[in-house]
Amino acid sequence: ILKKQLFIDLSWINIKHSGGAYHSVQNIINSILNNKKILEIYDIVIIARKKFLKKKYSKKIKIIELFSFYFFNFFIRWFILFFLSNNKKKQIYFCPNIYCALFKFNFKTVNVFHDNQWKYYPEYYSFLKIFWIRLNIFFSIKLSDKIICTSKFIFNEFKHLDKKKKLKQIYIPFRKINKYKMISKLNEKYVLIFSSLLPHKNINIIINIFLNSNSFKNINNLVIAGMGGKNKKITSGNKNVIFMKNVTENEKNWLFKHCEYFIHPSKYEGFGMTIVEAMLEKKMIICSDLKIFREIGQNSLTYVKNYSSQKSWLKSISSLNYNRSNKLKRINIKSIFSFKVISDNYFDVFENLKNDK
Repeated sequence: ILKKQLFIDLSWINIKHSGGAYHSVQNIINSILNNKKILEIYDIVIIARKKFLKKKYSKKIKIIELFSFYFFNFFIRWFILFFLSNNKKKQIYFCPNIYCALFKFNFKTVNVFHDNQWKYYPEYYSFLKIFWIRLNIFFSIKLSDKIICTSKFIFNEFKHLDKKKKLKQIYIPFRKINKYKMISKLNEKYVLIFSSLLPHKNINIIINIFLNSNSFKNINNLVIAGMGGKNKKITSGNKNVIFMKNVTENEKNWLFKHCEYFIHPSKYEGFGMTIVEAMLEKKMIICSDLKIFREIGQNSLTYVKNYSSQKSWLKSISSLNYNRSNKLKRINIKSIFSFKVISDNYFDVFENLKNDK
């Protein structure tokens, strides 16, 4: 029996600009490549740019290398399935972002929607970039056979466009990896923020409270990590506010494991991966009262309702009660976000597509 083919297109990834989508896609792909049912039934082909192929994949997985020239690949993608189509095989094209092929031929196609940030913060984008995003969303809605939304929140953001019931909600998968790399300069108590420095991430409120009040009690340092970017040094002018631009996965795990608690003050997120990562380490979490955080954290987090107000954050941080935190309802995150559960959901999507002839 001929195996079915699953083409996974990662050629759109631009590590400088993909942000959270890059990390969430890594988790999605790793869960799929660890699913025995998928590996038994599908021959997997990864389409990627040569620059991106740092990860070593199993020898059983075929790689198609596209040009390193990023924008040229968008035009290749529109027509690529013509060159890959094989009428004798059942074929699926899976691009875990908004970009789809314009001509499908023998293929069933699947896309993933991660967020809708351009709608709420258009000032971050040029007119052309917004046009490009909207165009690709339009093509996906029109042409894709299935579109995965990574949360109920994102599903609800797009459902008004979903006339043909193509949307399905599947969470981002997580797996706790107990590999840690110590950061030696952190030998005092600290609280942790994982964030870029974009204005809607709202971290200046927390910096101001840390520097100008006693709300953090016995905490020595505020650590802000994962901003990425070029090597320009960032400083607040205070040695107790520590910026760490790029940290490895093992360093990130160590930061989560050893922080006193985790703060997420953002005004908008499509998901909030770091919330789940902090939950996996059983950390106390204080965050903005966003729909998405309520969805993934339920009653296990401490929420700040008026998250644009420094006064509200000050009050919430000052009154953080470690004993109360231990009594917060802990949700079974391993069952909700596990590799097995999520990749089985993807398996069902792929199989139902093939039966939907």
